[in-house]
Amino acid sequence: MLWSRLVILFVAAGMLMGCGFLPLYSSDSLTETRGELASIQVLPIENRVGQLLHNNLLDLLNSRGKPRDPKYKLDIKLSQYTTHLGVQKNSLATRANFTLTASFTLLHSDGASILGGTNVVISSFNILESAPFATSSSEKGARARAIRLMAHDIQRKLEIFFAKR
Repeated sequence: MLWSRLVILFVAAGMLMGCGFLPLYSSDSLTETRGELASIQVLPIENRVGQLLHNNLLDLLNSRGKPRDPKYKLDIKLSQYTTHLGVQKNSLATRANFTLTASFTLLHSDGASILGGTNVVISSFNILESAPFATSSSEKGARARAIRLMAHDIQRKLEIFFAKR
């Protein structure tokens, strides 16, 4: 019984290695991918949420700041809205979703588009009728979480793109 499970495990591992599977965070691909990510210039994004996303992406892609000679440019368009959920009988909402949508395009230095995509992140927060400051704080926290998740999602998509190249 144990012998057959080991055989199946080794056969599955052999098939996985034969299909061209390459871990994203292996030492070889990680070094090359980090170099490519560091050569991306993140273009300015509108409004305060865009500024925060821009700064998060700069930290994730190139911790040393803006690249001196960027090979790529990342253009991002944001939209955001809040949806009220959990409406009580008296029409007061008790829960809300903050939705952040980013359409991004990775451009080569010559202006050619080489990657595009859209990400959607939803973050929830409580609405407290008796505590407006707490509601404001929880909404601010939801916005910060959404921005952080969006930056990580975009970074991950870029890493996968460069690892496949």
